[in-house]
Amino acid sequence: MSQSVLWAALAGGLVVAEIFTGTLYLLVLGLAAGAVAAALEFVPGLGPLPQIVIFGVVCLGGFFVVYNLRRNARRGGSESLDIGALVQVVRAESDGRCRVQHRGTEWDARVVSGPAPALGEWLTVTGTEANVLLLKRRK
Repeated sequence: MSQSVLWAALAGGLVVAEIFTGTLYLLVLGLAAGAVAAALEFVPGLGPLPQIVIFGVVCLGGFFVVYNLRRNARRGGSESLDIGALVQVVRAESDGRCRVQHRGTEWDARVVSGPAPALGEWLTVTGTEANVLLLKRRK
């Protein structure tokens, strides 16, 4: 069995393991092993040291990307697309809760401050709490 087949088998095994864990780090290892297998196909007779260097460089690059993606996600880098949207009140309650028309359907919503909204009033989405839109009055 050639070295490229062994690296490809390792890559496949790591990708399958990634499916069960969902961490993305095993996917990086699998991609690195796949890169070594590809390098062995294009450069037959590649020695062990270049194989390890290729594996290490791809791993470091992949770990850097995954780390930054996760750090940005923790920081709130994925801001809600609903914030700033204008919504119209279709049903209002006296305690500030209401139903609004947004993205083609009705959503639960709540006015953050001020009096209860009026039927037909247009408000701006300022945030979310679970599936409830937080609203403020337009200026």
